[in-house]
Amino acid sequence: MWLAINAGLQSKITSLIADGLELPAALGKGALATYFLFTFTIMFSYAPLQAIIPAEALETTMRAKGLGLGAIIQGLMGFLNQFAGPIALKNIGWKYILFFAIWDVVEACLWYFLGIEGQGRTLEEMNWVYDQPNPVKASKKAARVQDAEEAP
Repeated sequence: MWLAINAGLQSKITSLIADGLELPAALGKGALATYFLFTFTIMFSYAPLQAIIPAEALETTMRAKGLGLGAIIQGLMGFLNQFAGPIALKNIGWKYILFFAIWDVVEACLWYFLGIEGQGRTLEEMNWVYDQPNPVKASKKAARVQDAEEAP
């Protein structure tokens, strides 16, 4: 949401500058505020999950490999973002921010439809969920694995 608002504000700023009109200070402050609000929201919601989900979801024999692969992917994406981001902002401007806003919606849908619910489950229960033919459905169906195993 914050990125979409930021993209809209950046679009308005770009059009005002292109038309040679005066830029209201509130517009720039709003764009800056939405960027900080986005960063603050990510810091307390999504960012911690990048380390927690692989550590909790992977069984002991795979955990080190999974965390290592996750670290490599995060490093590569950070490298790409750091060096490609300024070039993209220069070339396509606010549309680069809009791309990430749309990508966040895609990620949210993927998490909703493909994410495994593991809250309140032990590792053994998570292993049972992952062993099911459809782990996503199994994780949302039973509140606890014992409930699913006892069901007829």
